[in-house]
Amino acid sequence: MSAFQARIPQEGPVLKKGRGLVAAAWSALMAGLLAGLLAGLLATPLAAQDGPSEVLPLPTLDPATLDPATLDPATRELIEALMSEVASLRGEVGELRQRVDDGEGMSEALERLALRESAGPAANGMNVYYKDGLHFDAADGSFKGKLGGRVHWDVTSGSADADLEQAIGNIEDGTEIRRARLAYSGSVYDKFEFKTQYDFAGGDSDFKDVYLRFKQIPVVQNVTVGQFKEPMGLDEATSSNVQPFVESNLAMALVPSRSLGVAVTGKTEDKNLGWAAGWFKDDNGFGESEGGDGDSAVTARLFGTPIYEDDGRRVLHLGVSGSRRAPSDDMVRYSSRPEAHQVQRFVDTGTFESDKVDLLGLELAGIEGPFHYQFEYTRADNDTPGGEATFSGNSVQIGYFLTGEHRGYKHGDGKFDRIKVIEPALRPEPGWGEGAWELALRKSHLDLDDGSIAGGTLDDWSFGVNWYLDPLTRIMLDFIRADLEGEGDADIAVLRVQREF
Repeated sequence: MSAFQARIPQEGPVLKKGRGLVAAAWSALMAGLLAGLLAGLLATPLAAQDGPSEVLPLPTLDPATLDPATLDPATRELIEALMSEVASLRGEVGELRQRVDDGEGMSEALERLALRESAGPAANGMNVYYKDGLHFDAADGSFKGKLGGRVHWDVTSGSADADLEQAIGNIEDGTEIRRARLAYSGSVYDKFEFKTQYDFAGGDSDFKDVYLRFKQIPVVQNVTVGQFKEPMGLDEATSSNVQPFVESNLAMALVPSRSLGVAVTGKTEDKNLGWAAGWFKDDNGFGESEGGDGDSAVTARLFGTPIYEDDGRRVLHLGVSGSRRAPSDDMVRYSSRPEAHQVQRFVDTGTFESDKVDLLGLELAGIEGPFHYQFEYTRADNDTPGGEATFSGNSVQIGYFLTGEHRGYKHGDGKFDRIKVIEPALRPEPGWGEGAWELALRKSHLDLDDGSIAGGTLDDWSFGVNWYLDPLTRIMLDFIRADLEGEGDADIAVLRVQREF
């Protein structure tokens, strides 16, 4: 641990804010003192101006242009060192401000700077350090890069009653690498971002998030092009690394996931209101559109936090989203597994003709200390030759941290985030820590029956127990009771071990 890290106390939010003010004030004071010293050494007068006093910029200095007769080598070397220190201090203050503006807590920003200090700059001007991934940051702040990924390993076991087995077949036990992803992301001057993420699970390398993003654009704020998630659904927007269950709720069967397209995103200055809207086309998982005639969609989402208090320990989230879609070759299909990936699909409409689809999504979620809750409703209206076919799904879930943590939330981005474990089980001290323990309960419903389309109706009850060894490592155990209307029930258990890096 560096001396800078050792000075960071593990205290509450008041001291965290105080630390930030002290750090910023200290940097500003040092910059002022160094500027004054330089002004004295150079005897550079600061011109007086009429009217209110202003903070004048620090004069630029090129030691090569100075008269050697007036400056000895030692003085020139001192001046160069002082100028470098002033630039470094100003850069750190600017980085702290930017990170806080982007939603990162002051303590996290200070910790990131501490890790960078302890690593030191490489010979090529890059600072390399590890924090939730391997970071490569240019010493002058012009470029930031991160190499990371995730591994999710699942074991599934289940059984169905005789009537259900006759309808869908036997539920087989199994194990799989559910996700094996590598990602590289970065930014240039905080005005341009990129990300490339590949998933190697299943024996091939599918594209996941592969996009380019322009930031700080007047009016629209951010413009993203490439392959990424369409802005619809809270469960869909939230990373699989931080969801309290191994799979998304049944209602997400009606919601699109990643597609090729272009989108604009933004949020208000206080981050209590955010929006996203874009135009998309279906893709084949390898960065190419695969649709035939038609195949396009316009999708938008509006979300807000009427309540955001105590650094995210108390949150109320509301959201609404919609999509108008022209299906590829006027053909549509909806289906779903019972919230366990290795189990076969229980409900399935099969492919049917529809030249237009309208989707609606509603979101309500919140955090009250260690308790959290979430409700979602989705509806799909399909224009078919025989009239309109409507399908719907909904989900209600609650969760509680037995060890006092609270669920994380990305303020301004409209989705949940990773938690901060109070006493990590994985720690540098000898022995194992307690980690964080979470209990979760969910009821999901999906109705794919309407008119001549009989896709089935499925109801799931899921109970989950999660042990967080640290914010990036988790062991999950889900018990699922799936009821396929008119056919029978199944009991399923899923164990997951996961690590994000």
